[in-house]
This record gives sequence, structure tokens and C-alpha cells, in this order.
Amino acid sequence: VAAEQRANYQEQILKMQNSSEKLQEMYSKFMNMYKIEDAQRRGYLFEEFLIDIFNFFDLDAKNSFKIDGEQIDGAFSFDGADYLIEAKWTKTPIDKTELSVFHEKIESKLKNTLGLFVSVNGYTETASNSGFRNNNMVLMDGQDIVQILENRISLPDLLMQKRRHAAQTGEIMFRVQC
Repeated sequence: VAAEQRANYQEQILKMQNSSEKLQEMYSKFMNMYKIEDAQRRGYLFEEFLIDIFNFFDLDAKNSFKIDGEQIDGAFSFDGADYLIEAKWTKTPIDKTELSVFHEKIESKLKNTLGLFVSVNGYTETASNSGFRNNNMVLMDGQDIVQILENRISLPDLLMQKRRHAAQTGEIMFRVQC
């Protein structure tokens, strides 16, 4: 019995080391994207990068796709809900107009579809404080991504806290403290 427990313990340690190494690898990849000057290329790489993170945390992520001329940057399932992803890596923070466009994409899907808008460089104050009727999205930024990659919080825990905060307060941007 002791040998079996020791083997299980060693296996858990190996999994944690592999997980930590993978997060470090993704962190380096993320930081290297800052060096890419071609905004369109960086945007596509960022979409792929996000799908990798979501799949790393077993969130059944799907790559970008088009529906009737509408671009969806990705999708995933979490805690019984389906999410659409909007991914932006722009020089300036995202404004309310872009959130409104994404809100309309979500509204055109099944009633319980949610959205995750990920903007590396954040959101304008107007955007992050804007209320949408029947709010159906949460916001994530580059600071959130770094917290995940530095293993300060898991992606599922981050999403749960953001969604809970939005459900309780109506605020779609919430800074998770780790």
C-alpha cells in the first residue's frame, strides 16, 4: 500500500511539473507576440494562443469560424454554458462600440449562450462600465492572462469569479485578486 501511495504521489508531482512547464512555455509564447508588429498576424496567433490555453484547462475550445459572414474568434464550454470568444490585440483599449457588436453576435445565438471578450490592452472606462440589457458577457484582459500563465489562478477559477461577479453586480469587468 505504501509503495502504491508513493507511486501515486510521484505521478502527481510529475503532472504538476509538466503543467508548470507548459504554462511557462505559453507565457514565453505570449510575451513573444508583443514583438510581432504585423497586427493581423499577431491577432491570428493570439486567437490560436487562446484556444491552446482553453484546451490546456480542458474547456473544449474550438477554433475561429464563420457563420453567415460573421466571424467568431473561438468558442468553449464551461460549467454547463457555451461561450463565444472575441479576441482583440489592439494598440488602444476596446471601446463600447466593439462590445456592442459582440453583444449582438451573442444575442443572435441560443438564449443561454454567453460571451468572453478578451482584449490584451484592456477597455476604455466607458466600455467596461457600460451596461447591456440582458448582459451576457464578461471581459478579460492581458493582466488576467498573465495571472493564469504565472499560475496564480486557473482559467476555470478566473472565469467562475468573473461570471459570479457579473451575475451579482451586472459589472462585466472584474479584476480578480490573486
